[in-house]
Formats: sequence, structure tokens, C-alpha cells
Amino acid sequence: MKAAAGAVAVVCLALAPALPSRADDAHHIPKTAQSAASTTAGMVKKVDKSAGKITIQHEAIDNLAMPKMTMVFRVTDAAFLDRVKPGDKIRFAAEKINGAYTVTQIDSGS
Repeated sequence: MKAAAGAVAVVCLALAPALPSRADDAHHIPKTAQSAASTTAGMVKKVDKSAGKITIQHEAIDNLAMPKMTMVFRVTDAAFLDRVKPGDKIRFAAEKINGAYTVTQIDSGS
């Protein structure tokens, strides 16, 4: 009986690294899958270069399960903010990076 219990303990310890460390890790989407996200149509409402942020009125963002709304995003590249102005129609990609919704790509036109 002790040998069987010991064997079970060894198997459990051997498999532990393969299990998610947190419950939400089991549903984590790898970065490579997020990067392949399609673009979403939107309209620039405000550009805040000093804060590195952009306000976009956008359609639903599928990869973030986010409905149509207007919200403020950070940007991965401050140069994005030099290419747009309020009223511009854009297509953009966004991801949640370090807990912040962040624009990772901006293209002109819808």
C-alpha cells in the first residue's frame, strides 16, 4: 500500500509542471495567436501624443471579445499618433498587453 501511494505521489509530482499554474492560464491565448488578429474599423476621436494614447470609436473587436464602443487605447509605437488625426477613418489591431488595451497596428481607411 505504501509503495502504491509513493508511486502515485511520484506521478503527481512529475505531471505538476505540465498543469497551468493559475486557473486562467488554461484559457490563455498564446501571443502568436493574438498577433494574427484581424483589424477592426474605427474612427479617431482624439490623439494624445504626450500620454501615448488614442481614443477610437470602434466596431466590435473579436479577439478581445469587446463590443462596439468608444475608448482610449495605448499604442505600441508613438509614430502611430503622428499618422492620424481626429475624424480619420482607420483599421486597427489591438491586444491586451500587461493589462492595458493597446493598439498594435493602424492602417488608414475603413
